[in-house]
Amino acid sequence: CQRKQSNYKFPDVPLSYKLIIGDSIVMKEIPSDSIGCVVTSPPYSYTKNYSDSEKCIGKCSTYEEYLIKLETCFKEVYRVLMPGRVFALNISSTILNGVTSWIPNDCYIICVKNIGFLMLEYVIWQKPPNLSQMHRGGQIIQNNYPGYYYPNRVYEVIMFFKKPGKFLRAKGEI
Repeated sequence: CQRKQSNYKFPDVPLSYKLIIGDSIVMKEIPSDSIGCVVTSPPYSYTKNYSDSEKCIGKCSTYEEYLIKLETCFKEVYRVLMPGRVFALNISSTILNGVTSWIPNDCYIICVKNIGFLMLEYVIWQKPPNLSQMHRGGQIIQNNYPGYYYPNRVYEVIMFFKKPGKFLRAKGEI
């Protein structure tokens, strides 16, 4: 199969970028309805220590506290996202003390039921074999503990949400 090269010439659109290092829970530097697309993969709850800062989304003592921080962040995403635009969320379940928290389901409820996003689609992303098997066994052990199962989460969920409203192109947008 041969690739064809397009003769399409992109118009000379001046682009400007601004890097903001800060907190996604309060994005006061970003005006409402000003961002064309948001893609995020938030920290996986209280099971991993990402930072010593109390502001860190993953710095929580309970799963419920983690969900509250996620909802606060997703409300800010909703505020800054332009109407008709897409928010992509890459997230997976987490296991703590042998109990699974199904984070994608809770994020769906937060985004659709609590905030008002529309669910467009979801993708189950199966991680490449070497990546997903690096730290987990995912097997039934028959020796000392018959029937013992240690799960191997080889997937993540990518959910696509849309902010209601008419999709309008921004000035100079291709």
